Amino acid sequence: MRFATFKGDKSIGDLIARIFKSPPAADAAAATADALVRANPGLANLKNVAPGATIIVPDSITLPVNPAEVKSPALPVSAGRRLQITQSLTALKTALPPAATAAVAGANAALALVNTAQVQAAAAKDPALAQRLAAISAQANGTLQNIPAQQGQLLKAIDQLTATLG
Repeated sequence: MRFATFKGDKSIGDLIARIFKSPPAADAAAATADALVRANPGLANLKNVAPGATIIVPDSITLPVNPAEVKSPALPVSAGRRLQITQSLTALKTALPPAATAAVAGANAALALVNTAQVQAAAAKDPALAQRLAAISAQANGTLQNIPAQQGQLLKAIDQLTATLG
């Protein structure tokens, strides 16, 4: 994992030009910008990013970086502490699939309840309830759509942290 510091760059292109050794080709520039924004959603509007803010430079961007602008964190960790952290990361990685399964089950249960005849009949008589049920359904559907990607991102992050610890 690598990090850079936002220095008030006026555009994402200026940021890319500063943190990478050579500007990417046009097609790679769009992919690089997209990867930076995915890792740092605030970069979608640079006016809202304060100078000095830390920017994650995803490892998926394989362009050579400017070493004066991009740093990899050093982890001065004792062997005992490294073992504790590694064990905690392993436990977290093990706990993620059941947590994701529980989140999916909860979302499915919410949708099943919202769609029962009794609840729908009550919603037909109460516009405020109908509006709230629509929000619950949207949230549950969003959870169902996002859980796999979020789980994948978390597992990848745990793997990166574990690899960084060595």
